[in-house]
Amino acid sequence: MTSLELTPDTSHLIPIRDLIAQQRYDAAEELLDQHLATAPNDAGSLACQAEIHMARQNRLAAAHCLAKAVLAAPTDHTYKKQFQRCAGSLDLKQPDDLLCAALLDCLACPELPSLAGCEPLWFSLLRLRPDFVRLFRSLTQRKFIFFPPAALSLDRNLATLTDPLFQLGLHKIAICWLPFEQFVTAVRRGLLSALTSGNSKAVSSASVLKLWAAIAAYTFRAGYIMDETADERLEIDKLAHLATSSPERVTPTMLVALASYQGLAPLPNIAALVVQFQDDVIVTDVIAAQQRDALLVSQARARVLPLVAATDDKTSQAVRQQYEASPYPSWQHLEDFNYIFLPEERKLLTRSDVTALVAGCGTGMESSLLSRAFPHLPILAIDLSASSLAYALAKADQLSLTNINYRQADILKLSSLLETFDYIHSFGVLHHMQEPERGLESLVQRLKPGGILDLGLYSSRARRAVTSARQAVARYGYQPDLNNMRRFRKCCSRYLSRADYVSLVTWYDYFFLDMYRDLVFHAHEDQFDLPRVQSALKAFGLEFAGFKLPPDILAQYQAMFPTDMSALNLDNWHQFEQRHPDTFAECYKFIC
Repeated sequence: MTSLELTPDTSHLIPIRDLIAQQRYDAAEELLDQHLATAPNDAGSLACQAEIHMARQNRLAAAHCLAKAVLAAPTDHTYKKQFQRCAGSLDLKQPDDLLCAALLDCLACPELPSLAGCEPLWFSLLRLRPDFVRLFRSLTQRKFIFFPPAALSLDRNLATLTDPLFQLGLHKIAICWLPFEQFVTAVRRGLLSALTSGNSKAVSSASVLKLWAAIAAYTFRAGYIMDETADERLEIDKLAHLATSSPERVTPTMLVALASYQGLAPLPNIAALVVQFQDDVIVTDVIAAQQRDALLVSQARARVLPLVAATDDKTSQAVRQQYEASPYPSWQHLEDFNYIFLPEERKLLTRSDVTALVAGCGTGMESSLLSRAFPHLPILAIDLSASSLAYALAKADQLSLTNINYRQADILKLSSLLETFDYIHSFGVLHHMQEPERGLESLVQRLKPGGILDLGLYSSRARRAVTSARQAVARYGYQPDLNNMRRFRKCCSRYLSRADYVSLVTWYDYFFLDMYRDLVFHAHEDQFDLPRVQSALKAFGLEFAGFKLPPDILAQYQAMFPTDMSALNLDNWHQFEQRHPDTFAECYKFIC
């Protein structure tokens, strides 16, 4: 397992760390026991103890040590981040007050805006609370049928719904599981019913306002993809009309309820509402969260350099139009994502004389990850969509990344650029072209001899369910707007085989509007298999240099093909994928 990062050296930890580095864990533990006997709340010693437990494959014991460190040093966020990495994946089978206390501390910490990876721990702690389980089961069902009828009694369930673990988690954690989405949607529907019927708690309770704010944070992050009934829409339209025509009659609860169904930023009088509610911290935070990115992107739009050689390809024009209307992906925190660098890449990118091109950078997530990993590296990042580039520029400003130059350009027109590059990254781009191989040829022409091309291409084998869904969208005439996407999500179980439907609703992308549009409603998608990848590489004189896969997948492959320990035989990988069809669910990620 990966070693935990330790906090800065202190004199008493130096010999312990030396012993851990030498894998002399018994001797290190003996010293730690001596220190902890006199200072049981020493966070540095507890972190070292966690390191030893991890080395011994005891994640739960390591998590307990880090939980103690979190609580012992509440202002040192290093321990919170270590706890998040170590404990987040635990699926508990019995209540654990220590882990719950540490997780609550992390959830309440403004310096940890996201707790991605902590979904199993959070939800397992909730599942171990009898009142939560009772309410969850009453509002959901196990079958994969969208929207069972359910009614929420606010008075009877208020304590469960205002539990800090549940509320704080909604702000920072997403559970990509259809029954949980149904649960959140049913809670929202019940709260709205209580509010519009004049329930005193729903109208004036401070705890209910906090619950509305948590639901608004959750639904806003999801792009409001959750379904709503006609009655709900009628009441929300009334609230929206009231907010614009008679804002003085709008209460904090009304405005935050509105924010849980639709964005507040487009309201024509949003500036006046900001002033009206400036003394209400909860409302102010909700508005700020919804406005922040929109304002930054709007300011950055003027800095997008004009298109280098306008595209004349109809497919590229359609794709550009999609991303102008809906920049993808919307993202908040780099910590939520991993960028795997193979040894060959690190060796190249750590040099001081190399340059990089990110071709099809979208909203800048990958270029930002590359920039943060190699801050000395000059990066040119291009995309067709000015809206996506504005988002990328805003994020670069937010993160103080200064080594990225964003430009609007078409991959098929890269011949108009004079530069060539040592490293070219193009992930999830070529398969959205009418002729992906033409795009690959254009990239190869910009690659310096001896350079590295880092590619991501969709696998037809892994995207069987996606293909079925896309075919159904085309067959039944669904359009790529919010209402049509909601309708298709609600009805698609009737169009797809059970196997394809169950597979589709397990995709992470299914639960976020921008990702769902890209998954099922994209303007164009041309998938690959490994023989086609191999043929394309051969056509342009490229040599396959390895997939980016988790170690357990590589170990499976090597067990199946022990004579190819370097894992570079694409014919073998093709056989492997036939046996393990979900291996490349995200895409073929490889370098050449």
